[in-house]
Amino acid sequence: MDDIKELHKCLLNITIEIDRICKENHIQYTLMGGSLIGAVRHNGFIPWDDDMDIGLMYEDYQKLIQILQQLDHPWLTFDIPGSKDYEEQFMKIYDSRTTLKECKSNRIKGVFVDVFPIIPIANKLSTAKRRYYYDTILKMTRYNKTNNSKSSKLKMFVYKMVGLFHSAKGLTKKIQKRRDRFSRRNYKLISDPDGSVKGIVPKIYFDGFIYHDFEDTQLMIIRNYDAYLSHIFGNYMELPPVEKRVPGHFEILDLNHSYLEYNKN
Repeated sequence: MDDIKELHKCLLNITIEIDRICKENHIQYTLMGGSLIGAVRHNGFIPWDDDMDIGLMYEDYQKLIQILQQLDHPWLTFDIPGSKDYEEQFMKIYDSRTTLKECKSNRIKGVFVDVFPIIPIANKLSTAKRRYYYDTILKMTRYNKTNNSKSSKLKMFVYKMVGLFHSAKGLTKKIQKRRDRFSRRNYKLISDPDGSVKGIVPKIYFDGFIYHDFEDTQLMIIRNYDAYLSHIFGNYMELPPVEKRVPGHFEILDLNHSYLEYNKN
């Protein structure tokens, strides 16, 4: 548990730095997933959670990428779709002074915050779901080019078949082009494409942002957090069973040495 507490400090430090950059550039973001539940239910981290998720509306997401690409930061680094040896379709922002290896990945980088784009997807739920599932097939096909997911045999067969006709680079370009195209439409429904189909929600849920207590500081969340969390998680204020209150994201954690040094050895 001491490792988790120290990890929380590092995650919070990264997020505070992201918040500072967003404030300086008039960018709005929100905590997502377990991080948002933690803010509302615990005024901080869920005690056993070992990651941090934030989301930005697509325009602000792209703006943040452009700012980071021009920023000469002493310890923040990042990956975006298309980065070398990076298989995900969202951004990760790292503390380059640390080392972490996720259970599901072959890559060793630093402690990170996941940064998700929130994308306009459709006006009708049936269309939104169809587009979401198609995006997921492309995304998981790309992921399985370099990693093995814990998907069913049928899904793995589909990913392999689709992968026969697309390179990793081609899949990333195809996914990003679709998201760029959707982002130019004023759809009523939006989606975190790396969440679940339940994450398809009315755009109005993201029509305002506020600051909320989080540990010893304040971080930004959506104003309509209750409607959003209830839509996705149901009674999000209820604690999960004890057996599920365990971390599960990392295999290697070193908060005192840079992954840049680790990868040289």
